[in-house]
Amino acid sequence: MMKIVKTNILNPISPEKSEFLKDIFISIEKSRIVSISKEIKKIEFEDYSGCICIPGLIDTHVHLSQFNVMGKHSTNLLPWLNDQIFAEEFKSEDENYAGGVAEKFFKASINAGTTTSVIYTAPFKKACDIAFETAKEYGVRAIIGKTMMDCNSPDFLLEDTETSFAESVELFEKWNKSTPLLEYIFSPRFAPVCSSKLMQRVGEFARKNNAFIQTHLSENTDEINLVKGLFSECKSYTEVYQKHDLLGDKTILGHAIHLSDSEIKMIKETN
Repeated sequence: MMKIVKTNILNPISPEKSEFLKDIFISIEKSRIVSISKEIKKIEFEDYSGCICIPGLIDTHVHLSQFNVMGKHSTNLLPWLNDQIFAEEFKSEDENYAGGVAEKFFKASINAGTTTSVIYTAPFKKACDIAFETAKEYGVRAIIGKTMMDCNSPDFLLEDTETSFAESVELFEKWNKSTPLLEYIFSPRFAPVCSSKLMQRVGEFARKNNAFIQTHLSENTDEINLVKGLFSECKSYTEVYQKHDLLGDKTILGHAIHLSDSEIKMIKETN
């Protein structure tokens, strides 16, 4: 059934220029815009002429399983993870809890105008399944991955290396491009909680299968120093990921605040 709305459109043409289209009729059928025009023959339409229609917003880095502790703080990144975040993510081992968080997350995202999200879930396969199922139900575009962490982690989140990788591959095979709006992204959390074996296997699989990868990089100086101690053979944090074949044109690096010129060059050359 055709739906028609009257509104104003802010249409980005380029990074430097947008056009404003006033009093436009948008015709929608089966969740797709089929036409826009200044006039219509059909009399019945929904009037949003006091509003502005914009393209859906895109969030390229978000942790769905942390939704219920949004705004919680601590003294620094690493204490924050240990004091606030890991315990909250563990709650998503319970399927009912994971489902409730996913519902709230996608409702809030849509209400904020975000129609595309790149998402980490808690390191539980079922929690990731539930996130995909909920995204599909709400009709949003989502690139979702189960957080991977197989070392230096609390016992209640610690994964076996083989299990972590195998479950991620199973999720990839189940959900990647299962609909035009859903894709899977391999999600090793960050170097301090991922073994070399796990990172290498993710890198190899992703390259062979044209898969997305996301991880965190250089958010905090204490984190950088921790990585230097764990991977002393590497000259920089970024080199850790390069060594394990995690950098590429389908890699999303969260934060990347404290980068040297050589690290920026390395990312530019591989990404």
